[in-house]
Formats: sequence, structure tokens, C-alpha cells
Amino acid sequence: MRLPDMDGLEILSVVAILCFSSSVSFGSSGSETLPSLIQALNEKNQPRLILAIQAVGRLGPSASGAVFPLLKTVTIEQDGVSFLWIADVRNAIATTICQIGEAGVPSLLLGLKNNDNRVRSMAAIGLAVVAPEVARKKANPILLKDLRHRQIRRQREAVLALGDMGPAAKPAVPGLLKALERARRAQRGSVEKFKSEDYEYLRAEVVEALGKIRLANNETVGALIEELKPTASFSNSDVPVYAEEALVSMGAGAVPKLTQALHNDDDVLRSRIARILRKMGPPAKQRINGCVRP
Repeated sequence: MRLPDMDGLEILSVVAILCFSSSVSFGSSGSETLPSLIQALNEKNQPRLILAIQAVGRLGPSASGAVFPLLKTVTIEQDGVSFLWIADVRNAIATTICQIGEAGVPSLLLGLKNNDNRVRSMAAIGLAVVAPEVARKKANPILLKDLRHRQIRRQREAVLALGDMGPAAKPAVPGLLKALERARRAQRGSVEKFKSEDYEYLRAEVVEALGKIRLANNETVGALIEELKPTASFSNSDVPVYAEEALVSMGAGAVPKLTQALHNDDDVLRSRIARILRKMGPPAKQRINGCVRP
């Protein structure tokens, strides 16, 4: 099935049919359809792009030639914002890479070596989906290097990818904790408002990533508890909110350290920890008794 020469809107109309029609069977014609779908991956309209990405996924392993074009879609910008920052786009790409399977691994490994850090980030996310062990060994060191880049944007994009990698990013947790501490120090020492806000975003994103990775060791839980403290953030900061969510997601592994922190003298901190333990359910909630003032 080869799509005739069409403009972008016409291609996306066909893509929509391919994506949502269960009666379509690609079969051996996938190789003929693929070039037209790859062309559609240049679409700058987000909903249409997602349709194109989903249509590629329906080709399964025969669409391995589309993996690198899929990675490149995160460099497309809309209103000055790269599609890497759009969760729906990243999720659509990751799902399609999952449908392509191990046939896409060679292209994902090439993506890790790309000069554009956004392509590297998406390649790391893709590897975590289809080859988590490969991602642990190959992707983490590359993203950790980006995490130490002098540009905050590069650091934030590396954090974004590590969070989306989930447990496959556990080897990167020590690096994330160092980045969190650097951002906290830099924010406190910043006299320029826009830079302070950048560091605030970075801290929130690192905290969120730690929650997705879910390595509930003493160092990680302790660092997240620090982010709960009122003195750790500026007024109206969202960082404590992300820290609460991250600690809840870690479950039972975080309970012992949280219980210890209930004896802190800070009323606000104790209240936040108590709320976390309540969200965790009855076993954790029992730890609150006698530790928090009514």
C-alpha cells in the first residue's frame, strides 16, 4: 500500500484512517507505506504528528526504519517549545517504539550518539522501553554527562529523560541527587530572578524524576525530605508538592526514614510527612500516632 503524492493535510487524513481503523492490515505492504508515514513525521501540528506516530506503530517491527525519524520529531518546535517537552508526544513515540520492538534497538543506539541532546534523550527513553538493560548501561552515562552541562536547559532535558526511563535510570540516581544539591545552592546564591526560576524548575523536575525512578534508599528519601522543608524553597514554590508525590510513589521503602523525620521540631515538615504517610495507606498511617501534634 503506497500513499500517492499528497500534501501534509491529505497525508494526515490517511494516517488517521490507518491509525484508527481495525480493518486495515499492513502486511507485506508496510515497506511501501512507511516512506509516506515518515514524511508525515515532519508535521508541526501536534495532534496530527501524534496520529502519524501512532500509524507508524501499527506497522510493528517492519517500521524499524522509522525509529530515527521518530526520535527527530522531538526537535520540532511549536511556539518556541520543543516537542520533547510535550508528554503526549513522548508517550506516543515510546509506545510506537515498543510496538516496533527490538528491531529498533540499533537505531536507538545511534540516536544516543546524536549531536542533538534532545534526540539523545528520546533515544534513552526508547531504550528503556524495549531494552532496559541496554539503557542502564548505555543511556545513563550519556544523560549524566548532559546533566553536568553548563546550560540549565540541557540539564533539565536530561532530567526529563531520566524520569521517563523509570527504574532503568536507577544507576543515575546519585548524579540526580548531586544535581539537586547544585541547583539548591545555585538558587540560593542567584540574584537574578529568571535564573532563580530556572533552578526552581530544575529542582522540581529532579524531584519528580526521583519519584518515577523509585529508588527508595536512605540518600534519596533523605534528599526528598529536605525538599519538604519550608526553608528549602522560596515562597509559593511547587517543589514540596513534587517531593510529597515522589515520596508517596516510593511506598513502603520510604516509610522508615519518613517515620524518623516525624520527630523533627518543624511543625510544617511534620504535617507534610504525616500527609504523605496517610496517602500511603493504613500500615504507614500507623506510624503517625504519637508523633504529630493535633
